[in-house]
Amino acid sequence: RGELGEELISVTTEIRTKFATARSPLGYGPPGGETDDGTYDYRRRLEEIGSLDPEFARLRGLRARQNALVGSTSTDDAIAVIFEARGKLISALLSRIRDIRGETRFGASTERDIERSERNDATIWQGYKENGDPIDDILDPAIAEIERAMVPLIRLEALR
Repeated sequence: RGELGEELISVTTEIRTKFATARSPLGYGPPGGETDDGTYDYRRRLEEIGSLDPEFARLRGLRARQNALVGSTSTDDAIAVIFEARGKLISALLSRIRDIRGETRFGASTERDIERSERNDATIWQGYKENGDPIDDILDPAIAEIERAMVPLIRLEALR
């Protein structure tokens, strides 16, 4: 169980770090000479999230092991939140890409489109809003809960 705790904390910390990188407010233009319809930076961020697939596969396996060996519902719920955060970020990125491509074809946006774009930007860009962050506000407590539940198991095994 201690080894499971170590792996779970390691994977979730790695995912958290890569989420922060993918959500960095620093943007990038396309590599030399490549044309850009304004979506390059969003597509690059999607690729960064996609590169987390192996970590999420490991997390899925660790979730099953945690349920079998420890059975902590709060840890299971926290892991579910991490998957939810990934889904929200992917959805916001895809929506933003569709919005940009739609703006170039259809012109002006409606008030509802602007509100959706603001929500997407808040999800995509870390620190976009002064009072809360739709990803960090759910991800940080989830990872803290995993650590709270797993550290005692790690320590218990270390004492053996």
